[in-house]
Amino acid sequence: MAKFIATWTNQFSASVFESTGGRALVRSDIFEPAVAQMFADTGFYYLIAVAPPVATPDGKFHEVTVKVNRPDVTVHARRGYFYDR
Repeated sequence: MAKFIATWTNQFSASVFESTGGRALVRSDIFEPAVAQMFADTGFYYLIAVAPPVATPDGKFHEVTVKVNRPDVTVHARRGYFYDR
């Protein structure tokens, strides 16, 4: 049972960070590099808002693509969103 829970937790974490453009630290008890990376990642950022393409929620997944035209820049972003509210 404990192995099942650990596997499910790791899969859930992977699903969440893949869906949100984030990162997950799993199967490790060495936190210093991950915390240093977190501070590096959040040192500079842009917040971009997206307007839904239709006025009425349609319950569909809408893909979002973020591109930059600067060299040596890495973009971490959500793949999209469900418009269901």
